[in-house]
Amino acid sequence: MPRSSRRRFSLSSLATRFIVTGVIFLGIFLIAVAFGVNTLVAEQLDRAQQERMRGMVFGLIGATEVNDTGQITIIPERLPDSQLRRSSNALYGVIRDRASRPVWHSRKIAEPHSQADRPQAGEWIFDNDPKRGVYRLSLGVQWVSQGGNAHYLTFSISEINAAVVATLHDFRRNLATWLIAMAVILLALLLWALNWALSPLRRLSHDMQTLQSGKSERVAGHYPDEVEPLVRNLNALLDHERARQQRYRNALGDLAHSLKTPLAVLRSNSSDAAVVNEQLNRMNVIVGRQLQRAATRGGGDTLRTWCTPYPIVERLNNALLKLYPSVRFTLNLPVDARTPLDGADALEVLGNLLENACKYGAKHVLVRADVSPDHNVAHTIYIEDDGPGFSADLKDLTTRGIRADQATEGQGIGLAMVKDIVDSYGAHFSLGQSTLGGAKIAIAMRS
Repeated sequence: MPRSSRRRFSLSSLATRFIVTGVIFLGIFLIAVAFGVNTLVAEQLDRAQQERMRGMVFGLIGATEVNDTGQITIIPERLPDSQLRRSSNALYGVIRDRASRPVWHSRKIAEPHSQADRPQAGEWIFDNDPKRGVYRLSLGVQWVSQGGNAHYLTFSISEINAAVVATLHDFRRNLATWLIAMAVILLALLLWALNWALSPLRRLSHDMQTLQSGKSERVAGHYPDEVEPLVRNLNALLDHERARQQRYRNALGDLAHSLKTPLAVLRSNSSDAAVVNEQLNRMNVIVGRQLQRAATRGGGDTLRTWCTPYPIVERLNNALLKLYPSVRFTLNLPVDARTPLDGADALEVLGNLLENACKYGAKHVLVRADVSPDHNVAHTIYIEDDGPGFSADLKDLTTRGIRADQATEGQGIGLAMVKDIVDSYGAHFSLGQSTLGGAKIAIAMRS
């Protein structure tokens, strides 16, 4: 058997599991239907036969006369069926006394009887043998003669009704034929429904093969509601990976461009040890910065990580106070609020922004956040200062290629680096004017 066929009919296949489960439940359902319908029809036939024989018993009672001594006389013209007036193998009537002795019967050879055939006065006993088609109905009667004497008698009618047996057999055969045909039709419908229900998964598998072959970059098309989240997260993962690769390419391009000047200086001043050390240190800073930016993890929608910004901001404030002791920090941030940022990325982003606020602000730095009360999530973080703020042309520093020299430490490098990290999370980075009079930077995370 080919490998694809073995995999298709394996128990690990969803299709195989659905088919096996469907066949089992379909079989149980059809067996239950067959049993229920057969029982109902058999009971209806028995009830009809019992009602018919009940009329014969009443007819036999009507044809019977009992004198004071208990002697029984049968008037043949009153018998309910002509077969009772002659010896018949299909219909048999018998009258028994209290001792179960037959005092009259429609033929000379009486059927065997048991104590169960002795009903109480006014009691009906119905017995049947469906395989042979033998039915027997008995009624106990307390007969009071004209002289006032009471005599107990049992009136019984037995019948061999082959027509009922044949009817029941024909019904069972037709029922089995219809149920088998129904099972085949339902199984075919089940296979069709299963094929239709699993078609989105087969289409998704085909799209994944197209992705692997490089013919497409995303999983396109509309999928059912149950599969759509998987497709959406898969596309988000692909976008995240593609953005990460783009960041590596950008970082390598920036690194190559940034190293041109130090390498040219080294070639022209290779004998000056001070110049060589200075340029080597400069190259080390450039390489470290670019590698750090290239390794930014990013969140997206699929690989989202969380951190608590309050302890990160508090740790940065303690460190910056040693460098800028005159700056006053204000933290309007819940202690336990979370934000969808990786801890290392949050440290890099907040560290750059707080250092810029201390360096270019005056004496007051404010860190606050908009927090959703239902989930305790800091979805927007603000860093404000009371410095001169941003000039119109400095706002362009957040655009790649329109920035200050990346080899010089300062606000331009920090803002560009922060924007790259924030963009990798799909968040919004904006610059504005603070109510304190200086700069305001807002980081709005994706909901």
